Order: sequence, then C-alpha cells, then structure tokens
Amino acid sequence: MNKIKVKFLVSFCIGVFGLFLASCNPDEESSGENKKRNDPYEIPDSLRMFIVEKGDSFSTFKIGAASFSMIKVKAGDFYMGAQSNDSMTVNYDKSADSLTESPVHKVSLTEFYIGATEVTEALWYAVMGTGKESLSDGDVPISDVSYTDVTAFFVRLNAATLYTDSTMQEIASVKPTFVLPTEAQWEYAARGGASSKGFLYAGSNAIADVAWFFDNASSAQPVAKKLPNELGLYDMSGNVMEWCQDRFDTLSYISADQTDPISLNGKFSVVRSGSFQSKAEDCRVSSRKLFVSTYYNYIGFRLAY
Repeated sequence: MNKIKVKFLVSFCIGVFGLFLASCNPDEESSGENKKRNDPYEIPDSLRMFIVEKGDSFSTFKIGAASFSMIKVKAGDFYMGAQSNDSMTVNYDKSADSLTESPVHKVSLTEFYIGATEVTEALWYAVMGTGKESLSDGDVPISDVSYTDVTAFFVRLNAATLYTDSTMQEIASVKPTFVLPTEAQWEYAARGGASSKGFLYAGSNAIADVAWFFDNASSAQPVAKKLPNELGLYDMSGNVMEWCQDRFDTLSYISADQTDPISLNGKFSVVRSGSFQSKAEDCRVSSRKLFVSTYYNYIGFRLAY
C-alpha cells in the first residue's frame, strides 16, 4: 500500500471517529444553531411583554415583533387514553396502542390556558435572541430545541415585565406563569375540551383537514394554516410534535380516576401530537411517544398556564 493510500485511510478513520463522538454528544453546542448561545438563563433588562387583547376565552400577548394567543380551557372531566378491544365502550380506536394508551381512565382538570399555536420561530427569537430573526419564516414552529432549551425559554419568558399595550403600566399582579402543558391538559385540549365532538384527530376525522403529516408535508409548515379544533387550537395533530411536562411512566396510566395528574418519574420525556414525519396513526389525539431530551427537527412545544 503506497503512502497516499495510507494517508487517505488514516484521515478517513479519524473523520468517522469524529462523527461517532459527535453523535454520542448531541447536546454539544456544535450540534445545531439553536444550541449556540452564551447563557440562555441570563435575562435581558429590556425583555417586555404586552397584553394586546383580552377576552372571556382568550388572551393575546406580544413580545418584540411576535404575538401569541392563549385559549382558556374550562374545567371538566374526560376519558384519557384509548383502547382497541371493545368497540362498544369508551374511546375505542382500532389503532390504539395497548402498552402506552390504556387503560382508559377518567381525568378531572381544573381550568387552564393553552397556546392557540405551537411556539414559533419569531417568538423563540423574541425571547431567546437566537434562531431566525426574519419574520418571513417566523411563523414556522420552532423545533430542534431540547427539553433543557425549553426550560431556559420559560425562565426568560416568565422574567419578562408585563405591561398593558396602551398605558405602558406594569401589571405584574396578573402576570401568568408559563409552563409546558401536562399531557392530560394537552390531550383534553386536543380533544376539544368540554366542546369535544369525539374526533380521532384534533378537530376532525379527516386528518388532512387539520394536520401537516407524512402524506402532505416534508418539513414544518407555518402555524394555523389548517383548520382548528373545537377550542380554536391549531396543529395539535401534526406539524411538529410537542414536549409535555410529564415523564413517561407506565404506572401513570391506571384505571382509577385522577385529578390534574402529572408524572415526574421516568427517564424519558412525554411527547404529544404528530409531526410532518408522522404517519396518520401517530397523529391521533391519544397517541403518546417517549423521547430522550435532545434535539429533533420535528419536536417543538406549546405554552400553557
């Protein structure tokens, strides 16, 4: 073997080894533009949030050039999960996964608010100062952000000073504390809350009417371009998947009634909704997935409080 071939072989092996190391350390700053930031927990003094509009069932806020709406979900009860064993009983779904979606159980929830859309690139930039500044694609949902990144986002968002849009008077006394929705909140909202019509997907039995998924998209699409569900929530069956507060725990789904449940045990994070990469059966409102907290170009998140 001549020297040129030996040199090429050594260089090739070093390159392959480097790629292997990078894949084993997905949280390193070099793994994506959204991870490149100095101190995501540092709160700029100029971070201000305004109430643009407030109604009986919604509130609209604005930070920088980005606005977002939160929809009220009234307190109520619902049956969480799905089962594929008995078509004559509650939440029958022939595609239900018996390991992750059952047993079906009654859940009671107190009132909460949830984002009308997924968090967009524009809102992420307004809060974090990183990512895509241009509003030409700012209405695409943010993705490729880990659970840890999302935690930093909430620290900054909740530290923003809240004002009324007209008077510039600080109104911290009514400022909400934003969090990820629990998966029970997420599923109740996706089903349409107290206004639910029992659809298989969030807002329809025809998935193409309400979701960007494998059959009609190859990447994330601008939010709110499909039909909303019964509560006026968009993209809850597709576009990007969404982090929830809960950790994946097989013991969290039990037959007993539950009130405002949340599971904080388990190694993996619960992710809800389908994405542009998902097949139709993975876009159903009861579908649950578990992921390690790292970076995926098809996982984003939605606000709640």
